[in-house]
Amino acid sequence: MKETDQNSKWHVLYTKPRHEIKALERLTQNGFEVYCPMKTTLKQWSDRKKKVSTPLLPSYLFIKTTEKNRAIPLKDPSVLNYIFWLGKPAIVRESEIDTLKGIITKDKAQEFEIRQLNIGDKIAVNKGQIKSKNAIIKTISNNYITAELKELGMKIVLKKTDLVN
Repeated sequence: MKETDQNSKWHVLYTKPRHEIKALERLTQNGFEVYCPMKTTLKQWSDRKKKVSTPLLPSYLFIKTTEKNRAIPLKDPSVLNYIFWLGKPAIVRESEIDTLKGIITKDKAQEFEIRQLNIGDKIAVNKGQIKSKNAIIKTISNNYITAELKELGMKIVLKKTDLVN
């Protein structure tokens, strides 16, 4: 049952903790196209250090499937459910998966973290006339952040995509 249908779309699966790789292997054997972004981190034990690959998004997998076959992955013992958005299974665009794959494969991006922006965090503006200026977050909405630029004595509204933590 190879998922090559034109109607297949990327969905997000939620797995049991630390079951991402097991679920990925079983779903791939069942003919699904599955993607689990991985990051390389340096782990230290008392006697050694070792580079270890771990999932970038713990307990999440991306799976390309059709609406007709969407129930099949839920039979896997490691899969708990799909992630829903507005009452429907969340769909991820192909371009977003490609972008994620591109970021992960670059050597310089192997060690990074995903974290929430919080009020009071210091940020650096990455675009526009005030590029490279530091600001402090005052308010946060879904797409915009209001921040204070102390050195210029003003508040600005920024798109989240224009920032670097």
